[in-house]
Amino acid sequence: MCYAAYSKGTTALLAAILATAESLGVRDELYEQWNMDDPNFSEQVNHRMTRVTAKAWRFEGEMHEIASTFQDAGLPGGFHESAAEIYRRMAAAQGESEALSLIEILDALQNHPA
Repeated sequence: MCYAAYSKGTTALLAAILATAESLGVRDELYEQWNMDDPNFSEQVNHRMTRVTAKAWRFEGEMHEIASTFQDAGLPGGFHESAAEIYRRMAAAQGESEALSLIEILDALQNHPA
């Protein structure tokens, strides 16, 4: 649970950050900042998002389980509840196509059905 909380939770956080930057029109500036720390980071994030979208339907439930585990340990589970919502939005987009582009994923994260 703890490893998945880190690995899949981090991916959900990066997806949310990137979708927010896209929505605010600052994605290129975010890439510049990330690449100052690690020259390949933006490319790695983009690849991570496009790769994980095909499996996102599996991760929503896992994020709920992780949130429950955190709560049982006396820690807040809200972050992973939010991660579940990120994966739900990604999974809903996956039904449209086998391989989604980064732009399609960002659009699904921002413009989801209620």
